[in-house]
Amino acid sequence: MAIDTSKVRTVAVVGHASSGKTSLVDTALFMAKAVDRHGRVAQGTSAADNLPDEIERKITIHAKPLYCQWQDYQIWRIFTARRWRRCARRTRRSWSSMA
Repeated sequence: MAIDTSKVRTVAVVGHASSGKTSLVDTALFMAKAVDRHGRVAQGTSAADNLPDEIERKITIHAKPLYCQWQDYQIWRIFTARRWRRCARRTRRSWSSMA
């Protein structure tokens, strides 16, 4: 099946710790009908935080891609962990050492 790339969007969700990134992503997935229930971090039902450590600590530990369809668009959300700045620094350092 051919994919119309003009209808594909990739969005990175970044922000400070406890700024509501997980709630935003959970709401967007629910509104797009990608999930059948509206997940909540406090209840441990978030679609974005689904690993045991994330549920227990009520924080996002690992960055992950989340997919949904909205109207005719395929939307990929790159949902980042709360320590995204530190990860970016490490990645930049490792890439510069490869040069």
